[in-house]
Amino acid sequence: MKKNEPFRNPLDNPTADQVIELWQNHPDESERLGLADALLLKWGLKIASGLTALLIAMDSLSGEDALMTNDDRREGERIVKTLSPNIGKRIEQLNNVRDSIANPLEVGEKRSLKTIRQVIRWFKKGDHIAVDRDLYSHHAIYDGNGGVVEYDDYVVKTATLAEFAQGAKIYRIEETPAYTPDEIMERAYFRMGEREYDLLSNNCENFATWCRCG
Repeated sequence: MKKNEPFRNPLDNPTADQVIELWQNHPDESERLGLADALLLKWGLKIASGLTALLIAMDSLSGEDALMTNDDRREGERIVKTLSPNIGKRIEQLNNVRDSIANPLEVGEKRSLKTIRQVIRWFKKGDHIAVDRDLYSHHAIYDGNGGVVEYDDYVVKTATLAEFAQGAKIYRIEETPAYTPDEIMERAYFRMGEREYDLLSNNCENFATWCRCG
């Protein structure tokens, strides 16, 4: 590399630690970060990520008085993951738990609830759907033909809409998919039989979102 050529980061979506390491090994010695500067930058970023994580956690636990939207919390999660992957993982788990514990009143006010007959008529293959149970929400991918693929009873399996709903009305989760309906179903069926359920990082909502958005 020529001396005047700009230093380019070869990594896609690098973490803060990776950026610091790259600058410590900069091809141009005059541009390299010294040990003291690297330590100051590293600890400064960890403090910043910790404060961001604390704000997200406090807002997530503040119930109806929360100031952040779900999109705000997820954007904060993304930023913290870049600054400090370990702290970012904890925030992801907190956000996952918060999203899984639904407030039925809020759901009734903000989402259009459908009966099974209405779901069959209006919902489409690959839709992310959910129902509210006593203390949590349960999620699945609708197959477009009266059935779902869900992560339930600790296994990815198929079920009928009636088995999925258990008498509750069904609502659709609005999110921008990264795949076509056929690709979403292929991704869902690909994980059939999986038994790696985890309440914090691999629950039914995580599964449905992964099928649609990656």
